[in-house]
Amino acid sequence: MKTLAPLLLTMGMGLGGCVTSPMQTVVTAYEVDYQKVNLVNDWARRNNVDVVWVNYPQKSTRSTQ
Repeated sequence: MKTLAPLLLTMGMGLGGCVTSPMQTVVTAYEVDYQKVNLVNDWARRNNVDVVWVNYPQKSTRSTQ
């Protein structure tokens, strides 16, 4: 029993350090994919097709905070 107490104390202190570490949050932001818009518009222009964008294609950009 006497040897179990220091072991539990050490484990508790080790796990307690994980709780206080700063957490990283991943933020996903979206922006218009202009490369795809230009690609589709160029194709449409070459093939005499009209394109009406209702929703522009988007690509995700991830950053950590």
